[in-house]
Amino acid sequence: MRFVRFRKGDETVHGLVEGLKIYELQGSIFSGAEQTGAVFDLDEVELDIPVVPRTFYAAGLNYKTHLEKMSVAVGMDASAPGAPDIGYRANNALIAHECPIIILRMQLIRFIMKVNL
Repeated sequence: MRFVRFRKGDETVHGLVEGLKIYELQGSIFSGAEQTGAVFDLDEVELDIPVVPRTFYAAGLNYKTHLEKMSVAVGMDASAPGAPDIGYRANNALIAHECPIIILRMQLIRFIMKVNL
């Protein structure tokens, strides 16, 4: 089963994806949601992030090769930390499917480094 969150007018609802259709659900997907009877084409809805966590954690464990390539590409010397870099992110760091990523010009190099890690 594949669950999604999508926008229906001004509200965000859950759905069950089967093929190219989304069957709208009512109730919690974690404890017995039921289909409402409404069916949508997958390509006609705006998908949202799957869940809205209060906080989520990120761990950089295997990015040495990416770090080396990006340091050469941007002309900066960089070395991997001695231990995994574990940190948290706020939920506003998440974006929905096909939404634009907005980057401030001064943060572009830092952003490129993180995406490629």
